[in-house]
Amino acid sequence: MEFCEPNITFFIVWNHGINYCFATTVTSSLLFAVAFFFGGAQIYFYRKYSNFIDKRIQPESYLFYLQILLTIGMALESIVHLILWGTVISMRTIYGYQVLGTVFYCVAYGISLLLLLVERRRTLPTVPTRGHGLVLLVFWTLAFVKVNLSFLNWFSDQWWFQKKRGTTDTVELILFIVRYVFVALLFALGLKAPGLPNKHSWHHLISNTLEDTEQPADANTNTNTDQQQQQQEQQQGERSTWADVWKKTRTVLPYVYPRRSIGLQLRVLACFVIIAAVRGLNVLVPIYSKLIGECGGRRLLVSRVQRAAHSGEQVKYYGAEKYEVKRYRDAILAYQSAEFVSQASLNLLNMVQSIVINAGLLAGTLYCASLIVNARTLTVGDYVLFSSYILQLYVPLNWFGTYY
Repeated sequence: MEFCEPNITFFIVWNHGINYCFATTVTSSLLFAVAFFFGGAQIYFYRKYSNFIDKRIQPESYLFYLQILLTIGMALESIVHLILWGTVISMRTIYGYQVLGTVFYCVAYGISLLLLLVERRRTLPTVPTRGHGLVLLVFWTLAFVKVNLSFLNWFSDQWWFQKKRGTTDTVELILFIVRYVFVALLFALGLKAPGLPNKHSWHHLISNTLEDTEQPADANTNTNTDQQQQQQEQQQGERSTWADVWKKTRTVLPYVYPRRSIGLQLRVLACFVIIAAVRGLNVLVPIYSKLIGECGGRRLLVSRVQRAAHSGEQVKYYGAEKYEVKRYRDAILAYQSAEFVSQASLNLLNMVQSIVINAGLLAGTLYCASLIVNARTLTVGDYVLFSSYILQLYVPLNWFGTYY
């Protein structure tokens, strides 16, 4: 059994799109590693140190059962995908990376399902959390990033977005839509954590336990009980960070985009336009660098040699060998001179820039230290503030040499 399809090399990552063999192997291995090693360690600590959660505070939520079904569905989708590879898709041949990816996906989602059930039924002897553990959140985030990376191959013929391979691309596109919907729902439900007890449930359990074990003896005890009930009513509104996100956004929005000041509104719009332009330049700069690499000075230098080689008979016929040799030598010397000037100026710029940055940072640091120790007009927090601002100011300067 071959590991990748014929005429496809595993180590060639990009060829008008991400290599599907490479992408499947790396992403499945990464999800498996996170689930197996970190998830296994979390399960071990939970089984050794955790206690069972009282069933009275376990919420009965349909969203939790939807999480379970989606996790099982992702494992089944990988198995169905493997079966379709061998019966319907493409050349009806199963390769090694497909088997490896299916096994890793099934094991990874199986461990994530076990973690989901363990976090619902057990708790560590610490402050109760307000959501799922770090392992599950990282696992779902990586899975969501993995399906979104597929859009980088929108124009690639090796993937299914262009539907140039008929039934194969249609089946692959349907499976991709199923994967995307399942993973997106798992990611969203993971942030909400519908199957875990919330903070109000824990306070309610603690208050009931105290009422069962303590008997009020006088009016003061009754007053304390009333105060606890008022505190519980106040804490009832404390939910997840993502709760009432639209309400919070509407509260903050007037400070970000003022309604009554046209000048401030224009400044906000200008900031958004600049941010969008910077992000667009971040996309265009690598493309521009690619074009420079394909049509750079070295290619122009080689083109003269190629023209001379292709017209070698004409050069010999007209006795222009010495003339062409002289032109080639002059082109090499001119290129070497320009390259030397470019490298020397770049090194000089980087050296002067490093001297300016380090000297400024040293002088500012010594001055702040003097004001803290001698004049006592600044505090240690002011020194940290100065260091943070000056480093943020110097970070863009590090790119000047590169762009130059």
